[in-house]
Amino acid sequence: MAITEIHAIETTPEQALEYIQKDKIGRLRDGIEDGITYIQSDKEGEEEVVYKTLSSYKYCTEKNAIHDFRRCVNRGRGKFRREAPRTKSGNEIMMWHCIQSFEEYVPPEVANVIGQKLAIEVFKDFPVVISTHTNTDHIHNHLMICAWDLNGKKWHDCHASKRLIRQVSDRLCEEYGLNVLYSTQNMNLVKYNDSEGNVHYYEPTDRKNELIRKRELGEISKDDVKSYRNTPAYKDLVERELTSREMVQHDIDSLLPSVLTYEHLLDTLRDLGYQVKDKKKNGDWLAHVTFIPPGKDKGTRDYKIGDGEFYTRENLTKHIENLFNERKTKNVPHREDNVSLNDVTYFEDYECGKTDVSALNEDYRVSNTKEGNFKLVKRGETEKMVIRDIRKNDRELYSLYDTSTIKKVIAAQKGAKNNRKPYKAVKREEILVQRIQESFDNLKFMERKNIYSYQQINHIVRTLWDKYNQCLSQSYKIEKSIERLKEIVELPHQAEIIEDRIDGNKDNLQYMAIEYETDYRQLNAYKDKIVKYKLEDPAEVEHLKAKLVETEQKLNKLNVIITGYGMDLAAYDRCIKILERIDNENDGRNANAINEYKEIRRVDEQTKQTEEQKGKNEKGGRER
Repeated sequence: MAITEIHAIETTPEQALEYIQKDKIGRLRDGIEDGITYIQSDKEGEEEVVYKTLSSYKYCTEKNAIHDFRRCVNRGRGKFRREAPRTKSGNEIMMWHCIQSFEEYVPPEVANVIGQKLAIEVFKDFPVVISTHTNTDHIHNHLMICAWDLNGKKWHDCHASKRLIRQVSDRLCEEYGLNVLYSTQNMNLVKYNDSEGNVHYYEPTDRKNELIRKRELGEISKDDVKSYRNTPAYKDLVERELTSREMVQHDIDSLLPSVLTYEHLLDTLRDLGYQVKDKKKNGDWLAHVTFIPPGKDKGTRDYKIGDGEFYTRENLTKHIENLFNERKTKNVPHREDNVSLNDVTYFEDYECGKTDVSALNEDYRVSNTKEGNFKLVKRGETEKMVIRDIRKNDRELYSLYDTSTIKKVIAAQKGAKNNRKPYKAVKREEILVQRIQESFDNLKFMERKNIYSYQQINHIVRTLWDKYNQCLSQSYKIEKSIERLKEIVELPHQAEIIEDRIDGNKDNLQYMAIEYETDYRQLNAYKDKIVKYKLEDPAEVEHLKAKLVETEQKLNKLNVIITGYGMDLAAYDRCIKILERIDNENDGRNANAINEYKEIRRVDEQTKQTEEQKGKNEKGGRER
């Protein structure tokens, strides 16, 4: 059987496509050899492997998938769109991410073919990238679907489309000899009304069914609304809420000096892995904004943070505006510029040899708004420095070398990048081309992230590292819980093994004299634990197994978040290296800010290593 789910991608289409197509690095798993390209050893001598990702493409190509997607989006947006995006965040949905996870083993090549057939049948005229991952216990497909099809039609995600995905996936599994869980083939939705009278639907899950079971057995109260407040479960929940509030408050405080608007703050929090519920379907603001930190299941409303007033949307909006005006007054000389959108060229992609450097506006850039419109944004001093570096190297390159030589160098460097091979620039023309392209990539990154200063980078990177190390620590705790659950679930089986050994060696005098006493004590210890955890009841065993699966899924999601943080940190690291090179070639006035970044990186790398060592020590202790 295969489990399917689908969710929207709004703000990070490039990163999402890059993530699903990349090979994955992980620990070697027993008995799993398919998809491994090679083995390497880390500093501790433990084996790591690279799990090969198998990708196929429908109505798009490997090299230009994101451009093919954008062409469909722009074509559909221009011809058929008549209104603002209907998302709570206000962002437009760029892609849909469908995951198809196989519960039993299936060869990666077969899994990818099943994914292709699913894409052809369900997402008929939509460009789709199908990538098969082998780095987890369950082979799974990632289908990245363009939100608009070739004819300008937009994908509509609803209960009917979810049913269609599930039904087609189940039928394809049957065709390839895989099991299908017939009890969940159809979505048996339950209808209910919320406190405001709005109609909602939900599909009963194991967790919700377990709550219903406990209510029927009288294990939890369904009448006395006050009775649950004195239970350990409720106290744990309150502690988690308080921790979440402190986390949200800390992250907002750390980002306030570096954001431009309240919406920019929300976007930056989303980049850090937050879920933010801020707007209704019609685009109006909700009465209160809710923040769900990465790795947490429950959100915190703005009026519950801090003193209950400062962190509301209205007050934060005013505070950010005041901070921005102070920075503008302090750092940027005021002048009246008579510049319109038509005076500034909008570059979706910067590329050496293709982008007209003389057309780059040093003072302004064009930004794409959430509503699909364009607006002028003043560049920060850091952006201007990058543009000046591009112009300087471009002038030298075209004054010293002919066009054919430059084209050959550009083609060689681009080919090495596409093949993921290192390119070492030696000749002067090679160095200049590399610097220009690196600066173009950096400028594009800075525009996408609204970066305007070194200080802003340092604020964001410090927060990213905090979240990375928090999630890393949390992942080790979850791993410990998983190991404990596995030990408990295995108790009946382990007891059975010892019982069989004792029964089979009753006539073996040597065994009875030497090993029997040890086995007997171990068997009694197992039996005591079986009684303690109520494992005589098959229903309780199934409940623990379900909890184990749920915890493993939580760990997988957390690891995806950690991987995303790692990619973001690597991107900021590349950005600061380019800025440092440019600064060193000029007056070096930003050396203090760059050194501050390096110190942040050094301290947080040490924290990361400490967390990793703590996790290894705990793991070693459990194994012993």
